[in-house]
Amino acid sequence: MTIDNFKKPDEGFAKANTLFETGEFNAADQVCDLALSSGSGLELSPMLHLKGKIAQQNNRRSEALDYFIDALRYDKSNQKYREALVQFLLETGKLVKNLNQTDTAKELFRMALQFDNDCLEAQEALVNIEMHGEEYFELLSRFHKFLKPNSYLEVGVSFGQSLAQALPTTLAIGIDPRQAINHKIVAQTKMFIMTSDKFFEQQNLSQILNGQALEMAFIDGLHTFQQVLRDFLNIERFSSPETVILIHDCMPVDPVTASADRKSGFWTGDVWKILPALNKYRHDLKIFVTPAPPTGLAIITNLDNKRTEQLEESYGKMVNDFSSISFEQFEIIKEKHLKIIPNDWNKIKDQLLSQSNILTSKYG
Repeated sequence: MTIDNFKKPDEGFAKANTLFETGEFNAADQVCDLALSSGSGLELSPMLHLKGKIAQQNNRRSEALDYFIDALRYDKSNQKYREALVQFLLETGKLVKNLNQTDTAKELFRMALQFDNDCLEAQEALVNIEMHGEEYFELLSRFHKFLKPNSYLEVGVSFGQSLAQALPTTLAIGIDPRQAINHKIVAQTKMFIMTSDKFFEQQNLSQILNGQALEMAFIDGLHTFQQVLRDFLNIERFSSPETVILIHDCMPVDPVTASADRKSGFWTGDVWKILPALNKYRHDLKIFVTPAPPTGLAIITNLDNKRTEQLEESYGKMVNDFSSISFEQFEIIKEKHLKIIPNDWNKIKDQLLSQSNILTSKYG
């Protein structure tokens, strides 16, 4: 059977596939085109997928991507096509990243996550591009060693790895609705197995702190904008100008994991919305972020509990203003309006002291 004498379109696919398997890519491509132009009776998805594989072998990657996507579009339930598309995106993303085409690589890895929300390889690739320096646990430990806080509050204890960074001399208050600690905690710890909302509603934090202001806090609880905003408001009520509040997950790496609704195992949620919200409604706060793997860390100083009530009154408006902001909009805001400090402890420490005369006089 020659290229031009097959009688049925599916025969054309079988011949094209045989040619492809034997490495005759150009001949296979010609047969595909003849079959596609032959009219009805042809299953489009297999032929489009094969065209994608041929284009990939011939290093026509943009063309291959279009064919792989079209094949899946015509057969949405085909897991084989989906997995092939994701692997192609990962492979191409690595290639362009090695060519220092970072923006294109990010676009490809993010696209992989659109087709496989739990693609760990794509998530790790994006983290490696966006995040640098020490992981946030190590950075949290540096804050504890530098500030030596008498009191520390943590929302979202989980397995206790972050709480384990608190010093033996610190009174540590841990809040989490689940009891799952499996790390050694050396701080003087009081655990509250409840949600943060319940804690602030039912417990007297001022009494727990013996009437003193809270010196340091870390927010890493439920990963939603509304919740982290409530956690911030509740914590600031017990703060002073010396207090330092750290917020995790403020620099998401892709739209899927940065969504308000959880779609993947690796999930930052829309915690990041608190940064533009506070920038708009509380100009007095001093805020900077650092790209600590895996999802960044925000550092907030210049707290003022006299202004908390004003912020609480604006809670509904803040939620209304920023709940619908998109990840793409945040990417623009991040570059233009957020103070991003490299993840280098000396630079972070210098920034921390530069934005607070009180902290400078105490630690400088």
